[in-house]
Amino acid sequence: MSPTRAPEPVRRRRLAVASAGLALVAAALSACATTAPGASSTGGSAAITVVGAENFWGSLAQQLGGLHVKVTSINDNPDA
Repeated sequence: MSPTRAPEPVRRRRLAVASAGLALVAAALSACATTAPGASSTGGSAAITVVGAENFWGSLAQQLGGLHVKVTSINDNPDA
């Protein structure tokens, strides 16, 4: 007795389910990082780089982040 092939719609559905399952597993595994991106795993005190479009937003980020951020403002001239 030879095995019969599944009809085309069934094969496509199985392929779609398998692809979705693999994508779900890949997404779940990529979220399993032990440290945040850009963070030092040695416990160092590296500052987070923040870029503000205007000086106001850069100032706000500096006030909120304190010593933990390094802020650069793109447009630091209020007349521009």
